[in-house]
Amino acid sequence: MSRSCSRSSSSHSRNIRSKRTMSRWGSSKSSKKGNRSLMQSKSSHLGFRKETSMRDTRSRDRTMQMSTYIISTNSSSNNSNSNSNSNSNSNSNSTPPSAPVSLRTHLYLSGDPLEFIMAPGDVLMVRGSGRLAEIGAAGGLFGHVLLAVGPPRRVEQHAQEAQAMKDVWPAGVTEIWRVATIESTRRETGLYQSEVLIYIERGSRRIMVCGEVDGDGDVNGFDRTEAVELWQSPEEIRAQLRLDVMGRVVAEMHRNQACWSATTAARAVLKSAQIAPSRCARETLAEIKSCWEREPICTSVIIAFWQRYLDQMATVPPPPCPWAKPDTLFEPGDQVLYWSNSYQRWCEGVVEKQHFGTEGEVVGYDLDVKLGALPVNVRARLGDTSGQAVDQILKFMPLKADRALPGDLLRILKECSWPCITQVPMIFRQAFLPGGPPPMPPAEATTSGAARIVL
Repeated sequence: MSRSCSRSSSSHSRNIRSKRTMSRWGSSKSSKKGNRSLMQSKSSHLGFRKETSMRDTRSRDRTMQMSTYIISTNSSSNNSNSNSNSNSNSNSNSTPPSAPVSLRTHLYLSGDPLEFIMAPGDVLMVRGSGRLAEIGAAGGLFGHVLLAVGPPRRVEQHAQEAQAMKDVWPAGVTEIWRVATIESTRRETGLYQSEVLIYIERGSRRIMVCGEVDGDGDVNGFDRTEAVELWQSPEEIRAQLRLDVMGRVVAEMHRNQACWSATTAARAVLKSAQIAPSRCARETLAEIKSCWEREPICTSVIIAFWQRYLDQMATVPPPPCPWAKPDTLFEPGDQVLYWSNSYQRWCEGVVEKQHFGTEGEVVGYDLDVKLGALPVNVRARLGDTSGQAVDQILKFMPLKADRALPGDLLRILKECSWPCITQVPMIFRQAFLPGGPPPMPPAEATTSGAARIVL
C-alpha cells in the first residue's frame, strides 16, 4: 500500500510537472502569437502613418503651389480646380488646399525726387528778365548762373521751419527745397553764399525759384518766380564725387574771391574765353590758374570751382583700400603721403623709422606727422600732375574763368556732356494690395485689336 501511494504520488507529481511544462510552453506560444499580432498592428499603424504623412506632404505641396499665385486667371483657376478634384478623389482624407492669393499692383506718386537728381557741383541756370536775371552778368542780358554746393533739403508745408517762409510760399505747393549755393553778384561783396528756395511747378514739372535764405537766416522773396535749368556734372565725374575736396575748394574761393567786376564783364564780351593749350602742360595750367585770381562775374564761380576741383583731384589719389596689400617699401628719409582717417585726406610726410614683425615684414612706419602709421595708409608722392590736370580741364571745363559769358558756359556744358534737366520726372512706387484685378470693360467699349494691360 505504501508502494501504491508512492506511485500515485509520483504520478501526481509528474502530472503537475507536465502541466507546469505545458503551461510554460502554452504561455510562450501565446506570447509569441501576441508579439506577432502586436508587430503586425505596429507595422499596419506605421504604414498608415506613412501613407497619411505622404498624403499630408502632397497636400502641403499642393497648398504651397496654390498660395504662390500672385494674380489668378480663369485658366489657372480651372486647372487648379481640376487638379484639386482629381487629388481629392484619390486622397479623400487630405486637407483641402487654401484659396489662391490674388493681389493687384497699385502705383502711387512718391513725391518730387529732387534729392535724387541734384548734387553738389551742379549748375543752376536762370534765364529771363526777373530779379535773378538782373544780377550778375552784364545787366542781366545774358542770364545768371549759380553753383550748388550742397544737397537739396526738403521742407514740408506743415513743418515748423516753414512758418518763416509763409510770405514766399507759393499757393498750392506742399513742399519746397532749400539748396545751398554760391554766386557772384553786383549787390554783394565777395563770394555770396545763400540757400535758394525752389519748388516743382504742378503740371509743367519745371524747377522754379521763389526766394532765398541769406547767411543771417532772413528769408527774402522775389518779385516773380523764375524757371531754373539744372545742369548735372558729367557721369565720369559724378560717379566719384569727393565732397571733402569740394569743401576745400569752396574754402579757398572764399579766401581769395574778389567782388563782381564790370571790367571782367566787358572783357567777356570782347574776348574769346576758349583755352588754347600750349606745348607745355605747366604753362597751360599756369595760365588757367591766373584767371582764377582776377575779378569775377557770375560764370567765373562755376568755371573756377570745377577747374580747381579737377586740378586737386589730379594731385589727390583716391583713399586707400583697407584690405589691399602695400606694394612699396619705404626707407627712412623717403617723402611719402599719409592718409589721415581723422581729417579724411592725404598729408605729406617723411619716413623716420620702420617697424618690423616677427617674420621680418614691415608692419608700420614712424612719420614726422604720424607715429605707427599702417603701411596701407602710406604711399609714394605723386610726380608732376600738370598734364593730367590740364587734360581733365580741357575735357570738362575748357574756358577761361575771367572772360566767359553765360552763353559760352552753356555751349561748353552741352559739348562736354553735362546733362540738362528742365522738367523733373514723376516717380512712381509699386504697392501690392489684396483683391482681384479691376473689372473688365465691356467689349464694345474697347477698340478691336488694341492691347490692354491689367494691373
